[in-house]
Amino acid sequence: MFTRKKDYAYWIEKFYQGSMLIPGWNSIKEQILAVTPEHEQKTIAQRVDNLGERISREWAQDNENRAISSSHLQLWGKNIKDAQAQGYEPLKETLATIEAEVDKLLSQA
Repeated sequence: MFTRKKDYAYWIEKFYQGSMLIPGWNSIKEQILAVTPEHEQKTIAQRVDNLGERISREWAQDNENRAISSSHLQLWGKNIKDAQAQGYEPLKETLATIEAEVDKLLSQA
């Protein structure tokens, strides 16, 4: 059986790696950068990395202690995918919206 520390590390890894059915944050980052203009890639990559770190650290906690749930991840993943299909500007706006939602959720935790 996992200890809490090992369990936490397991869920952090799952967040970044995903599963057979759900893309992880590493895959989502690649998709985001694929539609990001070259001159913006470093900035966007840093924002995505920061956002992923903040989300994963909260989501990997025990269910009763976390402010970010799997439902949030599913919604944000869908929103990113939908925005990506529309192009870079809608994707950039979606990232800003998610960042604001994460800020709000973490400030209430």
